[in-house]
Formats: sequence, C-alpha cells, structure tokens
Amino acid sequence: MAVEDALEIILGKWSDIEPLLTVSELTELASVGRVTMRGGSSWRSQAVFNVISQALPADHAARQALHAGADRGFQPDPVRALDVDLIEQAEIALASPSIAEDAEADALAEAGRAALLRRGVAGDAADAGDTQTWLSVRVDEQVLYPLFQFASTRPYRQHELVARLRPQLSADEDPWGAVAWWLTPNPWLTACPADLLGTEREGEIAYAADQLANDSW
Repeated sequence: MAVEDALEIILGKWSDIEPLLTVSELTELASVGRVTMRGGSSWRSQAVFNVISQALPADHAARQALHAGADRGFQPDPVRALDVDLIEQAEIALASPSIAEDAEADALAEAGRAALLRRGVAGDAADAGDTQTWLSVRVDEQVLYPLFQFASTRPYRQHELVARLRPQLSADEDPWGAVAWWLTPNPWLTACPADLLGTEREGEIAYAADQLANDSW
C-alpha cells in the first residue's frame, strides 16, 4: 500500500520527526491504537499517517512515497504492522520525563499562532525583494510573513531591529518560537515587544532579548 511506504520512511526517520509533533498530536497518535487491534488495517495506517503528516513539510519524502505508491495502484497489506510500531513510539514519547516541558512549549507556540493570526500575515511577500532577514512561518504548507515586523508594506520594509535580533532569537531553527517572543507580553517590558517597534523604547526591546540567555524573558 502507498501509505505503508510512507510509514516505513517515517519510522526510519522517527528521531527527526518526533520532535516536530506536538504533545497533542502524539496523544492523538497513541489514541489510534486504543480503538484498533494489532494487524493489517488500512484504516489504522491511514489514520496514523494523517496525524503525523500534520508536522511534515510539503516536500517530505514520506509524502512523496505516498503519492508514488498511489500511482502504482492497489498493493496487498504488508506483514509488518508499521502503524502499530509508530503508535508504540508515540506512547514511548509521551512517557518521557520531559513531556511536561514539551506540553508547555506547545502551549506557548499555539498562543503565538493565535496572536500571529490576529495581527495579520502576508503570504505574497516573497517577491518583494530580499527576504533573508524576514521572519516567516509555515501554516498549512504556506509560508507566511508576520506583518508586525514591517515598518511599511508598500513597499515592504522591515524594522531594522527585527533583522538584528533574528539570530539572537534563533529564528532559523525555531521560527514559531521567535514569533511567540515578539507577540508575548515580556516581563522586562510589561508589553509585547512587537507593540514597541518603531517607538522610542526599541532599546528596551534589545535589552529584553539579551535576557534570553538567562531564561528570564
């Protein structure tokens, strides 16, 4: 089956994929196993893939395998229950001592997503010039640019401070974390850093970013 080809790739790359899954998604994945029995089940395999695929980029090899397998037409169920193996991996991840910290990080990221969507995003800014310093996030396989980072949008002009703090906020490695920092009330500022862009308090934003080294942002 096409989906089994995809699951085999996912299982082989599980150490890279598991950190991409939220605690909620891991819980959903583990719950698939509670309503089915071990053995070949096309429904369960598809359900497992559907959960995991939420965290996979559009060009991931597992997605490509799914489409390539579909083109080959019907194939019999495999002997190995890859879907069950992945369900068990989710259960192991949920038993990790760090799961509470993971859940807290997921909640912070979700709050950042909600705040971002409230403030607005641009999805067509990639053709507006050099975007290397711009903050961008992926939502439903689409690259979006938070509007708060721009001093103007006609044409797009980024606040210099956003570009300067980009490496300090690890925006390349954790774009949602960087966005969440800008949009979350900061104890050093008693305001969201994004709200102070373009004001006389920009120097305070840089100071607040320095406190990240002390885990006190």
